[in-house]
Amino acid sequence: MKPRLIVHGGAWDIPDKFVDDHIKGVHRAVEEIYPLLEDGMSALDAVEKAVNILELDPTFDAGRGAFLNARGDIELDALIMDGKELDFGAVCAVANLMHPVSLARKVMGAKDFRILAGAGAMEFAKTCGFEELDPRELMTERELDFYEKIKNDEQFTPIDAFSGQGPSDTVGAVAMDKDGNLACATSTGGTPRKHPGRIGDSPIIGSGGYADNCLGAASATGYGESLLRVMLCRTACDFLRHEAPMQAADNSICVLKNRGQGYGGIILIDHFGDYGIAHNTPRMAFAYADDNGNINAHIRLEEDVNTRPCKDYKDFCAKIHLLLKDPSFPIENIKTVDFLEAMNAWLISTKGGSSFDFDTDSPESITWEDLTQLIHAASMYE
Repeated sequence: MKPRLIVHGGAWDIPDKFVDDHIKGVHRAVEEIYPLLEDGMSALDAVEKAVNILELDPTFDAGRGAFLNARGDIELDALIMDGKELDFGAVCAVANLMHPVSLARKVMGAKDFRILAGAGAMEFAKTCGFEELDPRELMTERELDFYEKIKNDEQFTPIDAFSGQGPSDTVGAVAMDKDGNLACATSTGGTPRKHPGRIGDSPIIGSGGYADNCLGAASATGYGESLLRVMLCRTACDFLRHEAPMQAADNSICVLKNRGQGYGGIILIDHFGDYGIAHNTPRMAFAYADDNGNINAHIRLEEDVNTRPCKDYKDFCAKIHLLLKDPSFPIENIKTVDFLEAMNAWLISTKGGSSFDFDTDSPESITWEDLTQLIHAASMYE
């Protein structure tokens, strides 16, 4: 199978002055790791190494550059999950480590546990040979200045960081390798001025990340308490049972907003290798490798999704089938590029409508914007 890799650098109201750094950061992660996937790297190794790159980048709230809690300390959380085995590892509230996601990978290989927190996690880290850093190596001027600004501000609440009042940069990666195996990883410093010991969604299986070869894999970012309420990544993967990836991602974010009353974003890959992306924050940094190995990096979804073509004719038919959720659509009977005639005939016979025009030459030229128009036209006859 063609390998896939997508990463995110957090969903929030990213100021214009930070946009370039965010785009460069997520682009770098895909640029360095995707060629290794093409050479045979496993999905699990790919997500760990991609997140390692983002953890090193002071632009993001993970590893170097993480938020300070209410005491002025850094506490880090991370999750990694293997979609082939449904295995995972997670660490919570660990201090003075550059790569908490790599510690989570070690936890996944332990005999008697899969989640470790605080002092116990740090004890395990030492037995695994991790270097405990001077806290100053993780702190950045940006986060120190922001902490001084908010530490005594009675009006500040953590959810403000996701709706435009401050930074929030959880990082994550989702990959599919040549064997079709899926994996995800998520790493964060949590919310600014959080209560010491507070744990959000990022290290929690199903919320901050989820991977299942039978469905797909996802990594999330946002206001953790809301993401936990709706188990965002598992919810998105459940939508993949009946929806195309972009629709599944969008549906999960609707659940986050309507039921969880929260803000955030999600990236995912379904078990066919198609990408899904959605967010309800003003911006979310993300990057992915397309079918040709080209890297696409963006700061918001609108810059990208409406021009992403269906990769082939089968891809187009599958998306129509999933989005309309009607088993009567004769996918197997359509063999040529004359699919518009088949669609028109299907609409007339099953929906009682008439034909409509769709000005395109081949399925490869159909974008998501075109597909949306097609779905809307079909829905007129429901």
